[in-house]
Amino acid sequence: MTITVENAEDFKLDSVRALLREYATYLNDSVGEEQISLENFETKLASLPVPYQGSNGVILLASANGEHGWNDCAKAAASSIEQG
Repeated sequence: MTITVENAEDFKLDSVRALLREYATYLNDSVGEEQISLENFETKLASLPVPYQGSNGVILLASANGEHGWNDCAKAAASSIEQG
């Protein structure tokens, strides 16, 4: 399995937003929405890449075999650690 990590420049921010929404849904389903705070979540997603740009940082997007699904990347990373 090949894991690629790249800078999520402006043209990939929609993928980042989709992954973060997918992850938020997973958290709501697994631990319950009363356990996490998603207040202003959509506003924060819409403002990306602020504040993670320039000298403030970077947004990295990982893919496993070309797929950007957060769960696929986590599985690939865990598998690599187990084999390593």
